[in-house]
Amino acid sequence: MNIQTPLVYELLKLNNNRYEYISITSYYNISMQFKKTSPELAMHFIDGDISYNKNLMELYYSGDLYHMKGRLYYNSKSYTSALYHFNKASKSFRPDDKLYTDSMHNNFGLTYSRVNHIEKAV
Repeated sequence: MNIQTPLVYELLKLNNNRYEYISITSYYNISMQFKKTSPELAMHFIDGDISYNKNLMELYYSGDLYHMKGRLYYNSKSYTSALYHFNKASKSFRPDDKLYTDSMHNNFGLTYSRVNHIEKAV
């Protein structure tokens, strides 16, 4: 377990959902920590984060949340679901966020190459 995990849990407990941004970023942090050691647990936290985020007046981290979910699906070889979530992430980023947009295009290319759609991957 990462040394941050107990600290993030303590922060969540102290925050007690008072500040939306702290809750969103904390759950996102936890899912990032578990993405390799427990993808199922990471997916659980990301799903909760996405549900929580949808109920807020201002959407935080939407693109990052959908990207993470797509990455978890990609790692589990669920390429159709990965593409779906990468697409949602792509639509969540601002048009001037070139780095994120380029990253999503890279994810599309990697995923399409895995399913032998080389023409789409390029």
